[in-house]
Amino acid sequence: MALFRFGLNHHCEYNSNNSKQDGHKYGNLLIFACFFLYTASMAAKGAFAAEQKYIVDLWQLEYAKASMSNTFYFVAYGLVQVVLFFIMSKININKYMIFTIPFAVITTTLIGFATNIEQIWIYFGLSGAFQASIYCGCNYALTRYLPVNLLSRANKLMNTGYALGTVFSYGLCALCITFNLWRIPYFVLGGIFAVALVIFALVIAKASRREEINEQTDKETLKEQTTKVGNAASFEKDPLFPLNTRKKRILFYVIDLPLAFFITALFYCVMNYIT
Repeated sequence: MALFRFGLNHHCEYNSNNSKQDGHKYGNLLIFACFFLYTASMAAKGAFAAEQKYIVDLWQLEYAKASMSNTFYFVAYGLVQVVLFFIMSKININKYMIFTIPFAVITTTLIGFATNIEQIWIYFGLSGAFQASIYCGCNYALTRYLPVNLLSRANKLMNTGYALGTVFSYGLCALCITFNLWRIPYFVLGGIFAVALVIFALVIAKASRREEINEQTDKETLKEQTTKVGNAASFEKDPLFPLNTRKKRILFYVIDLPLAFFITALFYCVMNYIT
């Protein structure tokens, strides 16, 4: 939920000079675009874990050597996310996504051409680095362009993306492995990933144009609606943990970042040994 607080003062920009019905229709399209992109990325991520045992047996590998692929993904994904956390407000995160995610699509697809585990290490690690912006970028887009009353729906749907993507990925891999076609999922998931990116790019481009038009045509209404949104968003006025001093912010990062790292590391340790 915390990520949905970014850009709250921009909600009104999406709504000005647009009917309520049109705003909700387009808002639902934006939710779908973000949800589809995140789910597709999680499906692409899950393919190797689903096929790891099969690849170990096929290439006669040590299990620990094969599982290093997940480690490379995790380290790259985590490090880039930490960097993005600090610079996201200084860059156009959605343009960054549209520029970098094609490389995630390519590296996902290249795993299907790999002939040794070292190649998968490289492709999967790069894929993790290029996918790192997706979750935070999608949440930023949703909070920037959505009407306030659609945020709860967007949050719920986004939180199902990981589970749905993993279920789809594992199901597809199980089907393909049955016919000894372990490479096929990377091509299928890479294609779905590419389609999701195109839809996201088109929807974000339209959202940006709508925002520019609203800024130019209705500045007074913009100020009025910003005030209303600020008053309506009670969770903005009363944060659970107010980080209103430098000491509190430093303490938050000192506790939160290692905690997030170790919890996620535990998840990947378990995942590396479950087929």
